[in-house]
Amino acid sequence: MISLLKTIIDALAEGERLCLATIIRRLRSAPRGLGAKCLMGKKDILWGSVGGGALESEVVSRSGEVREKGLPQILQFRLDNTDVAKEGMLCGGEVDIFLEPILPGHESFWTEAHRVLLRGEKDLWIVTQMDPEGWSEGRLPKCLISKDGILLGGLTGIHLEEVLWGEGLQKRRCLWIWRRPSKGSLLIEPIRSSFRLIIFGAGHIGRYLAQIGHMLEFEVLVYDDREEFLDPKAFPPDTLLIKGPFRGTLRDLKIEEGDFITIATRGHLNDMWALEQVLQASPAYVGMIGSKRKREQIFGYLKEKGFSEETLSQVHSPIGLEIGAETPQEIAVSIMAEIIQVKSRLFS
Repeated sequence: MISLLKTIIDALAEGERLCLATIIRRLRSAPRGLGAKCLMGKKDILWGSVGGGALESEVVSRSGEVREKGLPQILQFRLDNTDVAKEGMLCGGEVDIFLEPILPGHESFWTEAHRVLLRGEKDLWIVTQMDPEGWSEGRLPKCLISKDGILLGGLTGIHLEEVLWGEGLQKRRCLWIWRRPSKGSLLIEPIRSSFRLIIFGAGHIGRYLAQIGHMLEFEVLVYDDREEFLDPKAFPPDTLLIKGPFRGTLRDLKIEEGDFITIATRGHLNDMWALEQVLQASPAYVGMIGSKRKREQIFGYLKEKGFSEETLSQVHSPIGLEIGAETPQEIAVSIMAEIIQVKSRLFS
């Protein structure tokens, strides 16, 4: 999301009128999932994708009208008819896409939203009025809210408590539409600055995990007790490198429910100590490298420490998807593929 906001801000600074497309409904099979986005300028797609092919071509075509008139539209696609068959997109599903204008007069909202995310604010939602009448005369009927209040923008006739509690907002992790009879529909999207990938172990696999995680726009943190392995030149830009013992890790880290954690240190004991502390939190994903025999030994120790079978069952070990990976690069790909799978299930 941060990279999208930065692209919006840069384009608005050049005076561009933009169109942001968001998949708001998907039924059965389709190229992209709920919440996928694509940002379009006058000449090209600037960021993201809603699926490519005939679908995206039509979105780009319709975006010009949205940019010029400054009013949103909803496009509906059936991916089983002759139009998309010509492009080889017979997925068989249905997709609705919301197109909203982003105009130079909206720059302050997007700039401040970018600042809020850079501060690392949590539990945020963007609420957008979908009906065109709310957008007339260049208005931006959109607000950024937290569980404590409205941070940016505003919507006429909408009370925060109504959104937060009436729709069970704090329990939802993915986009949805609140259809309000006679009041118009609201698009409500949970917003994250980024997901965090915490890598215990800065060896070969850890370094490749950091590279792939950076490419996938995770906030990457690498933890190891060997200073010589935490060479900034070996990791992508902005990787946070922390040196410390694997015992007492949580004194330095505050693990959160949206974190994805991999454990691949240089020894069984370090893995065991790291896992013992990680399981005291509730991250989205925990994976530990090693054989089934190693896993059973470590799990046996943790059971003696009072960890339940239910808690231990949440650990992905052996780690990664079964793709026949052997080299450190391949193993890192299999691990990140599993993380993508879990992230999609939990947050899409």
